[in-house]
Amino acid sequence: MVMRMTWAFVFVLGLLPRAMAAGHAFFETQIEPIDPYVQQQLRYTVRFYYGREVVQGYLVPPEIEGMAVEMVSDESPVTVVVDGKDYQMIERSYLLFPQYSGELVIPGMRFSGRKVFVEDTPSSVYVRPRPPGIAAPYWLPVTRLTMEEQWHGDNASHQVGDIIDRIVTVEAQGLSAAQLPPLADSELPGVEFRRTKVVLENRIEKAEMIGRRIEHHSLMFTQVGEYRLPSLSVEWWDIDEGAAKQAALSGRVFSIGSPSGHRLSLPGPAATIAEDVQEPVHDEEVVQGLAKRMMTVILFSLMVSMLLVWLGIKVYRPIGRWLSCCAARHELKLTCQRHQTHGAAVALRRWAACYYGERNAPSLGAVHQRFGLEENSAGSCEAIMTLEAFLYGRIPMSWDGKQCWQQLSSSIRCVPYISFKQNIQGLPPLNP
Repeated sequence: MVMRMTWAFVFVLGLLPRAMAAGHAFFETQIEPIDPYVQQQLRYTVRFYYGREVVQGYLVPPEIEGMAVEMVSDESPVTVVVDGKDYQMIERSYLLFPQYSGELVIPGMRFSGRKVFVEDTPSSVYVRPRPPGIAAPYWLPVTRLTMEEQWHGDNASHQVGDIIDRIVTVEAQGLSAAQLPPLADSELPGVEFRRTKVVLENRIEKAEMIGRRIEHHSLMFTQVGEYRLPSLSVEWWDIDEGAAKQAALSGRVFSIGSPSGHRLSLPGPAATIAEDVQEPVHDEEVVQGLAKRMMTVILFSLMVSMLLVWLGIKVYRPIGRWLSCCAARHELKLTCQRHQTHGAAVALRRWAACYYGERNAPSLGAVHQRFGLEENSAGSCEAIMTLEAFLYGRIPMSWDGKQCWQQLSSSIRCVPYISFKQNIQGLPPLNP
């Protein structure tokens, strides 16, 4: 693990001499491990400390060639004390997966704000190639890899035509699901093998990637006999012990018999068996009663269908508008919390179209004009103007989506707007 602290003085760009050097800021970088294998998970943590002089700005993530990058955490600013001085600290953690061996240079993070620019120095690590002698066509450097299986339809006896479902789960600690290889097919004469479904799942636990590959297999036996399914195995490299290991599932034997449907040899005279197997006889009354029941069910279904169509015409449209408004409001809230200007603008226009019952989404200016006609909407109008300014690049700083949502939340409602227009031309005058 390597930890590096880089001090960078922040200069406020201006023409007056007194506008120089309002404060300082620095980066702290942590890399673990410093000599990873190719495709091994690499933890890259960056902490940015800045003084109170820096008001607004944003961090620019590094662009790393030959490496897959996954951001796992983006912490909010916290106050810390360094050498007796108060700083605001932002921490970001990334998971890096180098695709090539050799020396790898990681460019430094950058901070860009209002007349402020700070850049960290680059970091370098040495990526080791895969060890010689690895026979597997794939390479899985992880700390742990497990395999599990589940069988459905695995009864004691099987017959030709039976289908058995098998679910195999491979989980690796330190790799993404996309890096896990597909399992071998269980192809045997007399067995139809199908891979019906593949699910890839990723999750982050304690700043570490855990990938899971779930395969659904379907086996159908087409011939009578005994079948021995081969074992399934996945080879992986234990980075803690520096040794090759293998996770495996043992094989299984199935005995397949002839399909059922033939008469069984039961003890007793043949006359007794013939009496037990008789064709059912339906008289005319039973057939007529069944026909009446079917007609009743059909008529009742038609009446219910017509009622549902009528209710849908009367009720579905208002409910549909209400659901659309709620969905657009929720989308606007999420995009604001994630500080996504473009997504917030699209969600706001979509909400306005649902709320006011318009086919086309209005512009931000039209939404601002309608909010201006409502009472206690000054904060909402200001939020829309600020969003539009950030959207079109009029303000070169970061956009505070949470503050925007606080201003808009009181005006963004789920109940659709209904305009009541009264026609008073045909009414008699009150005072003739």
